[in-house]
Amino acid sequence: KYGPAEGCDPQLDSVSCPSASFCAASDATGNVITSSSPTGGGAAWTVTPVDNAPSFGTITCPSARLCVKVDDYSTSLAISGNPGGGRAAWQLTEIEKGSLALSGVTCRSAMLCVGFDSAGNVITSNNPAGGASAWRITNLDASPILSVSCSAGGLCIALDSIGNALASASPAGGRSAWSRSHVDTDSLTAASCPSLTRC
Repeated sequence: KYGPAEGCDPQLDSVSCPSASFCAASDATGNVITSSSPTGGGAAWTVTPVDNAPSFGTITCPSARLCVKVDDYSTSLAISGNPGGGRAAWQLTEIEKGSLALSGVTCRSAMLCVGFDSAGNVITSNNPAGGASAWRITNLDASPILSVSCSAGGLCIALDSIGNALASASPAGGRSAWSRSHVDTDSLTAASCPSLTRC
């Protein structure tokens, strides 16, 4: 159980478990909650303040040695190579400037993370902990991208608010590496692709 008895704030927003022996979660007040024994009860979890509230968003951890956290309406990512190592183990990296703001991020491995925003951009990195210069912003769409899913097989699918699915087996390869298919008349919000040939 997490949060006070009434209202259950701060709420947990997202959780990522790359293995049975490590999980990391994020909450609405800027904390990351980690455990190397996820079934060990409340005492097995450590709460670390990472950024400022409110910070509704997502966390993605391809392994216990890398977690990346994004907050809705933020221009920065919180990144750690030692997610349970306390506040000093996390670095805030500003990716987008001005009115643009990140909406989410997924990391297929320590060598590929893909973020997205409401302006139709994907933000990719083959070295997520390498600082702002290690991230590339590519505009794919005039409509907001609502989610990105990347499979272990190497395929990434970005979905937008007007029914487009944008696919790439090389998501850091720039706009020409993405193909577009109009598959619905409404918003697409989630996809799962177990291989390069099936979604």
